[in-house]
Amino acid sequence: MPLPSSYTESALKAYMLVVLSEVGSMLEWTEDTSELGEAANDVALALDVDDIAEATDIKLIRAYARVEAWRAASEATAAQHDFDVDGGSYDMSKLHDHALKQFASAQIVLDNVLNPPATGIAGSSKSMTVSNKAVW
Repeated sequence: MPLPSSYTESALKAYMLVVLSEVGSMLEWTEDTSELGEAANDVALALDVDDIAEATDIKLIRAYARVEAWRAASEATAAQHDFDVDGGSYDMSKLHDHALKQFASAQIVLDNVLNPPATGIAGSSKSMTVSNKAVW
């Protein structure tokens, strides 16, 4: 599947649903869900555009979309609690824990897009001294 060259609001919300995967399904979210609409608005605001179609940096759009999708899911699952009913145990707080972990992971990816890490030794003009002495 080729990378998109731009996003519409609808396409961005569809991407966010893909990012959320089963969590989005469990929340019963669709492209018309207000939480995703607001998350898409937050992406546009972060990119300083009035319409997401005006944004051109696909990597940055996707990174912000991941963050905002997981932020919305984290907020939506905050009230989830564990309960037992009819002999079954439902650990719903794990859904919130998962959303928080994914949110943190998405923030790291966004930070790496905004501030790319150094390329490392290969492709770098910097040198490094390496010692091969064993320390016991």
